[in-house]
Amino acid sequence: QKPTHSKKQGTKETNRLMERKSLVELVMQMYSEYIKPADIAKAVGINVDSVRKILKENNVYIRKSWEYPRKIRE
Repeated sequence: QKPTHSKKQGTKETNRLMERKSLVELVMQMYSEYIKPADIAKAVGINVDSVRKILKENNVYIRKSWEYPRKIRE
């Protein structure tokens, strides 16, 4: 009987998981630097809901808009 997936497909899957892991790390790092989810989404090229989902999956508290440092106006 033939295997259901090839070794090449397995490598593709591993690469996808690696990309996801580095994406998650990047999102977490940016959020820890007080970058808003909408700005992270724009920078990384994913949907803002995906950013929130990543944070939620990693048990990160999602800040309210007023919890971000205010920009100093000149």
